[in-house]
Amino acid sequence: TLSHDDVLTGTSSCESVALVTRRPTSCGRTSRAIVSTSGSSGTPEDRFMLHNPGRAMKVTTSSPERRAAFHRLHRRWFGQYTLLSSDPVVLLILLCLNVGDDFVSEYEQLFAGLAGREVYPLLQYSTALSDSVFRRMTGAVDTVRRSFPHVHPIHLCNEPGEAERFIARGQRAVYCNHNFTVDERIFRPLPDIPVEFDAVYNARFAPVKRHALAREIDRLALIYYVGPDDIGVDAIRSLLPHAVLLNDETGTYRAFSSQEVNASLNRCRVGLCLSPAEGAMYASVEYLLAGLPVVTTPSRGGRHLFFDDSLSITVEPDAHAVADAVRTLAARPIDREAIRSATLKRV
Repeated sequence: TLSHDDVLTGTSSCESVALVTRRPTSCGRTSRAIVSTSGSSGTPEDRFMLHNPGRAMKVTTSSPERRAAFHRLHRRWFGQYTLLSSDPVVLLILLCLNVGDDFVSEYEQLFAGLAGREVYPLLQYSTALSDSVFRRMTGAVDTVRRSFPHVHPIHLCNEPGEAERFIARGQRAVYCNHNFTVDERIFRPLPDIPVEFDAVYNARFAPVKRHALAREIDRLALIYYVGPDDIGVDAIRSLLPHAVLLNDETGTYRAFSSQEVNASLNRCRVGLCLSPAEGAMYASVEYLLAGLPVVTTPSRGGRHLFFDDSLSITVEPDAHAVADAVRTLAARPIDREAIRSATLKRV
């Protein structure tokens, strides 16, 4: 069993754990494993500790062991969190597609180790709050509150009206769209970078992302990372043979830092949001903060709250309609700083 000292080692800076938590690699499965940080520099280059039941491993960001560890984590589930505060204990937890199913088992070791301290897990949703998700998460939170009276979960809701549903069930909730965590200092226009592509889609190769809707776009760029349930790269290359996979431009796949994602976005005119339902979609606001207008399909989950007619075009999920909208936006004179400014007001 982990003690709270094991869990709360090192800095409480959110930036220091961004390396572990920025991209939701927890959309894979491992029983009761926990990622936290250790070290004192307060940067993403800190050492991190990977706790699994019965063992612990330290690796450094520059070591082959670290890269191998992250490769394994991409294929498994673990209970990830970002430590926002150690006194009181405030944890930011991103809930992925397994939302509710294994929440108690993934975090019970952490919650038990923090007995004697008041703990406030802030629950972010990377999926739309369907009736099924609502039912599973209210049940999971009720179980946590009964088993661990010192733990006080708070739902962070992406859309207006969602918090009221949880509150009606006697649980804590606030309207707080998860795109508030996107760093506006990183995602910004870079005027010195030439534009090469008509559109970019920054998304996992998952069926819900509906990459096929981009098949009629002429100059298409893709940014991606690998999740455990994603369709293969070869399938995407077959589906979109004309697309340029920016992570693979050097010949082998390379995971991008947030700064590299921003630089890649600036090579493109338009951002794509093509899923029918998910959370608020980090990439949607990353596009806008970088000054890209957006082509989106109708969706549930909260991304539409950052759009208006001056920043985006909403089309039906049809490849021809998507390509037409991209051509329309690409032909407009785009003031990237104006798009960014309008987005900052909403964020």
